[in-house]
Amino acid sequence: MTESLFSWRLAAMVVVLTGLWGGLAGRLAYLQLWPKEALREAIRREHAVQKELPVGRGRILDCRGSLLAQDLPTMNVCADPQEIIKSGQLRAITLELARRLQMDPAGIFWQLNRPTSRYQRLQRFVTTDRAREIEQLKLKGVFLEESSARHYPQERMMSHVLGFANLEGVGSAGLEQRLESFLRGRPDVLEKALDETMRVNQAKGAWAIVERVRTGAILAMAGRPDYSPNDYRHAPTNALRNNAIGYSYEPGSTFKLATIAAALDAGTVTPETLINCENGKWLFHGKLLHDYHPYGLLSVADIIKKSSNIGAAKIALTLGEERLEQYLRVFGFGRPTGIDLPGEESGLLRPVARWTPLSISRIPMGHEVMVTSLQVLNALCCIANEGRLMQPYVVQRVVDPRGRVISQGMPRTNGCPIRADTARLMCRLLTRVTEPGGTGAQAAVTNYTVAGKTGTAVKVVDGKYVASLNIASFAGFLPAEKPELAIMVVVDEPQPLHTGGLVAAPVFRDVAAQVIRYFDIPPAGEQHAGAGAPVAGGRDALTGGTE
Repeated sequence: MTESLFSWRLAAMVVVLTGLWGGLAGRLAYLQLWPKEALREAIRREHAVQKELPVGRGRILDCRGSLLAQDLPTMNVCADPQEIIKSGQLRAITLELARRLQMDPAGIFWQLNRPTSRYQRLQRFVTTDRAREIEQLKLKGVFLEESSARHYPQERMMSHVLGFANLEGVGSAGLEQRLESFLRGRPDVLEKALDETMRVNQAKGAWAIVERVRTGAILAMAGRPDYSPNDYRHAPTNALRNNAIGYSYEPGSTFKLATIAAALDAGTVTPETLINCENGKWLFHGKLLHDYHPYGLLSVADIIKKSSNIGAAKIALTLGEERLEQYLRVFGFGRPTGIDLPGEESGLLRPVARWTPLSISRIPMGHEVMVTSLQVLNALCCIANEGRLMQPYVVQRVVDPRGRVISQGMPRTNGCPIRADTARLMCRLLTRVTEPGGTGAQAAVTNYTVAGKTGTAVKVVDGKYVASLNIASFAGFLPAEKPELAIMVVVDEPQPLHTGGLVAAPVFRDVAAQVIRYFDIPPAGEQHAGAGAPVAGGRDALTGGTE
């Protein structure tokens, strides 16, 4: 080998190795420096399967109440081709489905032999009996989704007047077309948002409530895990419970809104009062109390914005134990709200006689107290409603077969825990939570002012706090200048993000943005006469469908 040839080969090897090491270094830098949110979004786009929640069209009846058109429940047979191909059973599953669905095997094979696809709809409007047969086969990657088919019980009668809805559920002739905007079902935005947060945050559970501030009417309430009422006997116990009213937990920092409102109402502090937050560590009765971030002097206004535990505890000390307990009880903590649903828990607020020396520093930040999500939301609505605590209710009215009203849900005041001027002041302070630098900045809704409070609670297991298990929450209302709707979002054991500001606040934002459009609630500066007038109940679309 000549010296020149050796030198050339050595130079080539150096170039190749340099390129390999440079590429590796570049990749490492890319993974470290590229925003985590962007990486998470890229993964989400690669693996996400979008699924529209089925919502039926409204019924059509004649003047005597006879049924002319309605939706009947059916199922769609669907598949995840990627999972089927990985299982190695592509041909076997194709033949089995072709036999059961009476379809051409070649057509099914063409739909399933797609290695990058995660969703294919194989057959629509399958009867429940046929769907049950498919389900019992337990075919890898094959699943069912709920659907509905339009049915006209009177057959040809009034066909030209009624018209029809096509296979996509869109009115295409007659009344079905003319009244499309009234008959068309709308997806329950709350259900969709909870499904998404369960997926993104790998949560154990999630639930949310939408309440009309001035009346107490519950417009929507949903939770996960859930169950099918058609198969309730096989549902696990935790899926049967309505967590929004039937699950008591330590709320964490959402509870501070009641503590601080009480102190402002009693006049023991003002928004400008400065509190020494001890740089994040405060020794009280021999036990350290920590803040999530270290702060020195904070005003009461900033204690709300930054959610300082030490600040909230020191504000409670200005009130004293007896007055703090009195205010909390008038806000409705420690007793059921009385909502017209079964299974409501009362939470737990021990009488002062059973408090420990530490209680006055722990209760204000949402420890040593148990609440339901509805209790927290109702207390927030009290602040948004100029200090009036409303009785929450779900049922707007009950009518007999002749249309006569038997029972009607009506707005009812359950007391006034704080003065109207205190409530208005708290509204202004709570808007700072969703501003830049506040813990709930991700709850902000474009063109609207949002007021609210974040919460991040550590769960108790076998009598001990477990730092890795959290309940993240956000309670807020809008428009803050003239509150109409309040929303409470709770996510149980989210991972890896775990704070209310990062997990629950974005869910609030997404739900609120859709709900205000649906109810046609303009920003406060654009409200016209009659806009957002109090109503005693909600429209059906938030809980699925219209009639």
